[in-house]
Amino acid sequence: APVPWRPAPRGSKPCSPPDCNGVGVCNHDTGICQCTAGWAGDGCAQAQKRPCQHRPHTHEDPLALLVHNLGDDGEDRNWTV
Repeated sequence: APVPWRPAPRGSKPCSPPDCNGVGVCNHDTGICQCTAGWAGDGCAQAQKRPCQHRPHTHEDPLALLVHNLGDDGEDRNWTV
């Protein structure tokens, strides 16, 4: 008989605050909020200023690659000014 589908189990550790200030996602395995780009700290409560995202890599070469805050995996590089 086929095995019925069930969602993967998740941990039971709560985050504080539970909604990660509306800008993050609670990892219930660790009890730590995973913050979106521009937010950090306990419960994603600290806003992080970011460098300009649309400036040339160097002033000498305006056609160089643009600088941005996301890595190849789409996660925040955790830059600060």
